[in-house]
Amino acid sequence: MKIKILLAPSLIVIIIVAIIWYIYPAYTNGVDGVKEKNQQLAEQKKLVENLDNSISNAGKLVADLNTNYSENSVVFGYIPTNKEEEKIIESLNSLAKESALSVLNISISEEKEVVAPVEDVASGISVHTLSGNEPVSSPVTPKAVPKNLKVDFLVVGEYANIKVLLEKIQKVKRFSKVSALEIKALLKEDQSASNSLQVNLTLEFNYLKELKRLVEGDVNNPVFSTGNFDKQTIEKIRSSRSIEVNNVLPGQKGGNNPFIVTKQ
Repeated sequence: MKIKILLAPSLIVIIIVAIIWYIYPAYTNGVDGVKEKNQQLAEQKKLVENLDNSISNAGKLVADLNTNYSENSVVFGYIPTNKEEEKIIESLNSLAKESALSVLNISISEEKEVVAPVEDVASGISVHTLSGNEPVSSPVTPKAVPKNLKVDFLVVGEYANIKVLLEKIQKVKRFSKVSALEIKALLKEDQSASNSLQVNLTLEFNYLKELKRLVEGDVNNPVFSTGNFDKQTIEKIRSSRSIEVNNVLPGQKGGNNPFIVTKQ
């Protein structure tokens, strides 16, 4: 009887020791225990769910682009994928002539490209693989930055006409901003005051190169968080930009100087 009484506590001690030395480390050891693997599996399932959701939303966005092409093309007209310098020159020249001004110079140069900082799309969250112990770094996506074209635009004319031109330029669909404006008074041959002014404008127009393919981090891009585009930008462009950037017509290039206004 005494042996049986002593055996019970001994079995309890043996069970506790087994739990401490064998069972608990197998359950969780901070690296590859059952608990850690279950957590990793849950993370992987969440990643798969997010990926499926992004794929579904991407399909909806593609369908929106195809269905509402005319509406969405407003954005591409505002910031095209190519420089299209000839369209800018022709448009500014046409606006100046419509405003009864003489164009002395239009020159375009592209500002040096500045490398954009990368953005950590996954907000610094590291993901563990099911089989390895090393965390996988969060994917990063380079931020798309429009390329900037600087346009030096020199015109001569009366003050009222210059005001008209400036108002029209700000309504050009591709116009970005006026970065510099210089106005000089002109003198006649006898050094008396002239009604004409010389205006030197520095304008900015942008374009954005189309990406050839998505990179790894793009799957986490916020644009895929929903299946709808934010159309507020389109309405803002429509309300403030109404003048088309013209195409150069065949035969215009290489002709007589089109910059001088001829009196009717």
